[in-house]
Amino acid sequence: MKNKLFLSFLAGILITSALGAQTSGRNTETLPEYKGGNQALYQFIDQNIQYPKQALDKRIRGTVLVNITVGPKGTIIDSIRIVHSVDPELDKEALRIASLLKNSWNPGTLNKKAVAAEYSLAISFIPPYQKDKDGHAVYGSDEYNFNKGMASSKNKDYLNALFYFSDALDSNSSDVNILFYRCLCKVRLGDKSGACDDYKRITSLKHPDKPELLLKYCKN
Repeated sequence: MKNKLFLSFLAGILITSALGAQTSGRNTETLPEYKGGNQALYQFIDQNIQYPKQALDKRIRGTVLVNITVGPKGTIIDSIRIVHSVDPELDKEALRIASLLKNSWNPGTLNKKAVAAEYSLAISFIPPYQKDKDGHAVYGSDEYNFNKGMASSKNKDYLNALFYFSDALDSNSSDVNILFYRCLCKVRLGDKSGACDDYKRITSLKHPDKPELLLKYCKN
């Protein structure tokens, strides 16, 4: 039985908008697109994703970034790979979801011809709010602030997202996923120095992934 969860699919927001799609080192004219459009893609993911029980019990959260290559015939070719890891169980589920999308694409184009192009899928796993004895969300908890920050990011309200992520870090300063998203907000707001500081903290906490999007702002 699937575990019900609050989740967001963030293609085109924060991470993926900075990566885009490429073929043979050249930008495509159009990106690969899920047949039926983004709304159909969101619905497919929502209906098929399963929050791994062990990760849910531990309240592990974050966004797994998956790279796929969509071929000229609209199918995923080559290997599906993780480019931003969160947790082995969440990574495994993100790969499973991506594999279900194998034959579901309109290809990208270059010079008005269908071509193979890379595409980035960002799939977020967000546990439900912590609740009090009456079943109400615990206002001010790190999970509450994290979820509010993610919602603000989705609406491109990066300043409010920054405030929420910072509040979440006040009660959970070693959470690398919160740090990661606050860092991305700082990038969006033009605070490269602040983004670099968060990147250094992520590195000091031995996060297994060092996204190139952040690395270019802080190479030392």
